Amino acid sequence: MKSKRRKRDVSRRRTYYRRFKIGHKMDTTPSRDELLTGLRAYDEEVDGVPTVRGMRNEGPYSPHYYKAEFGSWHDALRAADIQPTHGVEPDATREELLTALRDVDERTDRPPRRTDVDEHGEYPYILYDEEFESFVHALEDAGIDPDEKQYRFSSVDTPPEKQGSANVQKLREEGPTPASALPQGRSMKDREHGMWKFTIGSGATKQPDSIYYLNGEHAPELVIRRFFRQNPHVLEYRDPHGIKMAIHKHRPSWKDIGTEIVDELVAEGAIPEASFENLVVVRVDADETLRYCFERSVASLVNVDEMKIDGIDLTGERPIWGFATDHEAMWQALSERDGILFETRPGTVTHYLPVRETVRDTDVMTDLWVEYEDGIRSGGIDQPWPYLVVGGELHELDIPERELVDEFDVELSGEPIQRLDETALESFSNRYGGFESYLRDRDRSGAGSSDIALGDDPTSQDVLETLLGLSIDELPLFAEDSRLEAVDRDVRETAFRNGIYEIYEGCAICGNLFESPNGEHNLEAAHILPKASGGPDVLQNGLALCSRHHWAFDQGWFEIGENYEIRVREYPSLAGYDEFHHFDGESLRLPKQESLRPHPKYIRERNREQDD
Repeated sequence: MKSKRRKRDVSRRRTYYRRFKIGHKMDTTPSRDELLTGLRAYDEEVDGVPTVRGMRNEGPYSPHYYKAEFGSWHDALRAADIQPTHGVEPDATREELLTALRDVDERTDRPPRRTDVDEHGEYPYILYDEEFESFVHALEDAGIDPDEKQYRFSSVDTPPEKQGSANVQKLREEGPTPASALPQGRSMKDREHGMWKFTIGSGATKQPDSIYYLNGEHAPELVIRRFFRQNPHVLEYRDPHGIKMAIHKHRPSWKDIGTEIVDELVAEGAIPEASFENLVVVRVDADETLRYCFERSVASLVNVDEMKIDGIDLTGERPIWGFATDHEAMWQALSERDGILFETRPGTVTHYLPVRETVRDTDVMTDLWVEYEDGIRSGGIDQPWPYLVVGGELHELDIPERELVDEFDVELSGEPIQRLDETALESFSNRYGGFESYLRDRDRSGAGSSDIALGDDPTSQDVLETLLGLSIDELPLFAEDSRLEAVDRDVRETAFRNGIYEIYEGCAICGNLFESPNGEHNLEAAHILPKASGGPDVLQNGLALCSRHHWAFDQGWFEIGENYEIRVREYPSLAGYDEFHHFDGESLRLPKQESLRPHPKYIRERNREQDD
């Protein structure tokens, strides 16, 4: 697609320098004001919204300076009071956009998201959204299969095959849900969409109401807390140590957070009602007054005992933030478990202040943020900030704003102060419960728990050699517990397939192996604990199966005992039963090396899921 902009000659750039007195010095970084002046000047000379390519070719400054100062090109536009709107013309053809999007897809182990495109892509996300009317349409046109969440938070209807059952839809809309509240009985389709059950036996007459959740979408802390809120009697009848062991047995990676939650609930003797409804975003870098107040009472903690703040029970040194009179409604909406995010660098969330108390106090406001000299105000805020928030422990962060935009599923406005309310945070709350829970889940996800060691950018052969050498103690039960997940998906899956083909001599059910003249064979690498259920790409979680028996295994015809006995489901009225039934009671055909045979824990977990 050709741009509609007028052609310009090189003298146009010189015009900017003369007209707006913009100095072009190679050894001097332009100031924020100079960048904004240059951007507004360039905006007056173009048809439509200024683009990165246009600024690079014809504008007064390199786009590099805008990204460094404002975080992103679109944040720079907003800072200059230029709204990125519909009608942006891409400086690229549709096919060039799609080719660049496929390149991004090669670098990710999931369908690309906004953050992936902005970080790795040649063109900004907004061009896809504008050119294809939806980023989801761009993915489809590029031959990339969008995931369910991308459909859900777009204007594009979710295909029936991705929608899931009524149960899955309820979990997506409301978060982890008690079994008693599910709209229908559980099915194989639910499990295929990652619906898992969490429960802990109470040892009492009253049985617990299990909690169902979406694996990989709902945070462990939220699942556990909702279970105990629904089943407080479990804490009464079960020993805390037994409860912790049950959580660890359900998911080993939940051990630490489960221990923390159980200890907290036992100490409190009650189940606190979580209520996360508001999150305020403060762009400290965008305003001198905001920066001044942040440095005075957030970066530097305040001794609340010395301040003698009326109406609060908190003590010690704490961060304090204030709201001006025109933000009174925003302050009134805040309560405990809400929070405030601060950006002290463009495009990066650097601090989180959890709300603990709110109070109105003009005396404290004056002590904190107003400077006097000889009785005359000489600095600080230039309007009243009487509405105070006294915070809990201040969290220092380094989270790209775009990462949070993906989590919130809403766009941030770019205003210096913005409130996200309960509606905007609904999907985020259903996944994590609260912002501090999100931070803990993010830390756990980034840390990993497996001791598997791989170098940088390993090849499939490197990974295969690692898989062949894993000890029993190094086998993760779930993929999320393994550093193998950090390896490129195609590399990891290729290593898994090649490893299975190497250690099996034929189909583990029938023993057959057929080869073609060109070297192809009929074997397929199957997971015992399916990938959809969190199964890892380790050889001990795999079987070599011919295509017919792979299909039958996935469809539930075969079960496997921990002693490797094949059990065939009793469906004599179905076509194919006679073909499959004669394998009933036989043993799997296994690798010669005992350490590479299917591990019982994967068989046990698969069978447990099927029993659910």
